[in-house]
Amino acid sequence: MRVGVMTFLALMSLGPATTLAQSPPIDLRTVSAGRAQQQLQELAAVLERYDPYLKTQGERARFNARVRHLAGTVHGPIPAWRDWLLQEKLMRALNDPHAELDANTLENRALDVVFQWVSNGLLVSPAPWMHPALFPRNSEVVRIGGETPGEILPRLEALYAGTPGWVADWAGSMLRYAFELRWLGLLHGEKPVMLTLRTPSGHVKRLPLPIAPLPDSKALMSAGRRKPWFSWFVDKRHNIGWFTLNSMKLAGPYEHAVARFFAAVEKAGITRVAVDLRKNSGGESLAEAPFMQYLGVSRVMDYSTPTYFGPAPLRTEVHQLVRGLKRLGYGPDLYTIPVPPQPPADRIFKGRFFVVTGPGTFSSAMNFAADVKFNHLGTIVGLPCGEVLTGGGNVKWFAHPASGVPFQVPTDIFSWPGMPANALVKPDVWIPLTVHDVQHGVDPVRQWFDAHTSNGDAS
Repeated sequence: MRVGVMTFLALMSLGPATTLAQSPPIDLRTVSAGRAQQQLQELAAVLERYDPYLKTQGERARFNARVRHLAGTVHGPIPAWRDWLLQEKLMRALNDPHAELDANTLENRALDVVFQWVSNGLLVSPAPWMHPALFPRNSEVVRIGGETPGEILPRLEALYAGTPGWVADWAGSMLRYAFELRWLGLLHGEKPVMLTLRTPSGHVKRLPLPIAPLPDSKALMSAGRRKPWFSWFVDKRHNIGWFTLNSMKLAGPYEHAVARFFAAVEKAGITRVAVDLRKNSGGESLAEAPFMQYLGVSRVMDYSTPTYFGPAPLRTEVHQLVRGLKRLGYGPDLYTIPVPPQPPADRIFKGRFFVVTGPGTFSSAMNFAADVKFNHLGTIVGLPCGEVLTGGGNVKWFAHPASGVPFQVPTDIFSWPGMPANALVKPDVWIPLTVHDVQHGVDPVRQWFDAHTSNGDAS
């Protein structure tokens, strides 16, 4: 049994919470060459000890050569942001997005905007706390500084590991942060960043945006915890039951929601069910269990291992999951994971099952989609998942010995037999999200389902 396989962003808030609170304040003073080199060495020592990609002598030799090269680029004091960039380049050398430096804790300042990358462009909206809003929501970015989104994206891909879709979705959403703007050469000192955008009505605006302190992080984290990670509705007119799952988290409220959802589906006579994983970046692999049970699935091949969903096997799986979370150092609030109850035999769903994916479908959410696709349990709709089928997981969290900055390291590697290392979970029905869709409030995937209401429709 995998322990929360491919955990990533969804468990960032579940890692050692004290790390953020204990991190020292970070400013923009210079860092001596000796200290920068020391921080690289200390980070490298942790990675070499735990990262499964560094188990062979040859891999370790190449990694240590990279450490020496990066250390050799430091001559005299350097700005703190460049010190952080050196450490990010070291993480990037592992070429695994599960090896991640929590860089957004380094400098608590950002542009008061929110970015969203779509298939044909980059959108920007005022942050909720920007008053007054200087431009309309979902404007299209023409340039940041002097560069177009098409020029920026390859440089993001050089900074962060992962598929192009994942980098655009995840690292692109962090484009607002001061540290990333500095890394990309789009922020110089304390000067405003020039943003050129095209509003939904077609007007081009050029705005100087200052870097501003972020709102109180505790308030933002508290609001994030209160926000449900799942929701559902039943649309009888279009013959669809829709369940949105934004975190792979096995918990009582979620299990009860799945039960209520399928009861409502049965009552309405719905013959199609879709699980939307487009904003699900991972968590606990067992969170797929309630859906597998309501599909009447007793066993799947998951990577190269069979996983069983009967009551007794699930108890064993949950026990192993909790044991693994303890091994990885997660807090005791995660040790009360419930075993999903077996649904009544007459409640098993007999209709068509769909999983909706996109670049933000990562880690164990990608694994959910892969289990459905490769066990022939349903149809994948949307865009390719944001992770390849071979990757790290079961991440362990650390606080950097020198700076206190959090970072995570995978402890296991998982792969699907017979699949090339760069293979993706690709949809059976491809549906991109465009600038026009977002600006007009259109979900093209929902449009597709609304246009194909029959249980037999496949494309």
